[in-house]
Amino acid sequence: MNEDDELVKRFVQGESVAARILIEKYSPQLYRMACRSLGSTSDAEEIVQETMVRLWRFAPKWKPGKAKISTWLWRVASNLCIDRIRERERFIDKATEEVDASESQVASLIHQDRIRAIQIALEQLPARQNQVIVLKYFEGHGNKEIAQIMSASVESIEGLYSRGMKKMREILMDQHSMLGWKE
Repeated sequence: MNEDDELVKRFVQGESVAARILIEKYSPQLYRMACRSLGSTSDAEEIVQETMVRLWRFAPKWKPGKAKISTWLWRVASNLCIDRIRERERFIDKATEEVDASESQVASLIHQDRIRAIQIALEQLPARQNQVIVLKYFEGHGNKEIAQIMSASVESIEGLYSRGMKKMREILMDQHSMLGWKE
């Protein structure tokens, strides 16, 4: 039984210290991933909280050795981020119908900041491509671990990453001069 499995077991037995250790160990990593995926600190905090709530609900059913708790946490948080992105897309689609000409002025102000431009490019990707890029590029996970987190094959992850990076390059190239980048 590994350290995380032992912590979950102790948590189920009512040991609050074990829960705190799990939270302190994984919350910062999950928060960074959610923040990068969603571009919002408040949304990221909600994702981490909901992930931990699901851990607490699921802990009594945990089967040690079957999977790593870290992989399970990453998968839950990733799925919650995907759900939030889809929710935003529905909202944006509805709001777009009501937007007038001032949208282009606001958009040009937003795109001046390079970091924000990357975030915007990420948000334009399909949810699964977004998640793969965030998990690989920003969080440093390998393809095999990402495949476990996202319940996909390594080949699928490689394809999602490749297509996502190509799309991001296309999006950012369109903004080259506006962002002050040289060719």
